[in-house]
Amino acid sequence: MKKEIVKMTFMAIVATTYLTSCSNSTKDEQEKVEAANENLDEANENVNEANENLTEAKEDSAKQDAKFKEEAELRLAQNEMKIAELKAEMKTDKKELRESYEKKLEILNDRNTKLKGKMKDYKEEGKDKWESFKNDFNQEMDDIGKSISNMAQKNMKK
Repeated sequence: MKKEIVKMTFMAIVATTYLTSCSNSTKDEQEKVEAANENLDEANENVNEANENLTEAKEDSAKQDAKFKEEAELRLAQNEMKIAELKAEMKTDKKELRESYEKKLEILNDRNTKLKGKMKDYKEEGKDKWESFKNDFNQEMDDIGKSISNMAQKNMKK
């Protein structure tokens, strides 16, 4: 009978130990799940914040691009006006010089018109290509502006 009591006690201890270890592992697993949920919530917050920042950056970029286009159109219109003014103010009486001057002004006008078309026809193909386009466009605009200024100075001297 003692052996049976010892066996029963031993079985009860084993069963209690097993049940206790199961509940501990369940608690550990629950803590791990809670920690994972907290990490997931934090990651979701970070993703939401990143999406908001991306949206703001896209809006800022679109505003800057629109501003660049407006400024470029203004510069192109100013070039057209300067060319028209130079044509109207030609001071030379010599036919050869006047014809040469008119041809140069017409070339500048054509270049300005082509630039206007380039700006109008440009399709967004990515940030790098846009930056490259802007740099090339600005360089061409500066070249035309300098040429117009040189033509005006030549006209003033005559």
